[in-house]
Amino acid sequence: MDANRIAAALVDMASGAWEEVSEHLNLNPKRAVQYLGLFLVTSLVYASYLKGFIDHADQGSAFTDDAAFFFAALKCALSVGWPFLVLGALDKEWVRADAQRVAVAAYVVSLLFWLHRYNLNSCALGSLMLFVPLFFSAIAFHGLGTLRYRHHEE
Repeated sequence: MDANRIAAALVDMASGAWEEVSEHLNLNPKRAVQYLGLFLVTSLVYASYLKGFIDHADQGSAFTDDAAFFFAALKCALSVGWPFLVLGALDKEWVRADAQRVAVAAYVVSLLFWLHRYNLNSCALGSLMLFVPLFFSAIAFHGLGTLRYRHHEE
């Protein structure tokens, strides 16, 4: 098989896979841009959040004070929440399931990046506990954004 046929076969496979994924996630071009934009913004916030925890651990210190951990998590939760609020307020079709998918995907990618970058072994439960406040923040802010539509429907 020559290179052109291989390339054509790969393009056919990719387009078929894209159609299947986009149909499953109910993605149209507008929704795909929303997913990508929110994913990029959220990934950057999560990555900086995780980097702070990695730096603390690398220096041999940890959050010994519950208040320090709480304020670090709160700062990040507020940082990550605003894009979900904006998207929830601006697009009536953007639903909680969309917000959940983006939040989880962005965290997993950010976590895997840092684990690979620093060759870290991570505790799954510890990684999950770092994500919990961020996830609930994203969903809560999305809910606040959708209040605009719920109020008008009543």
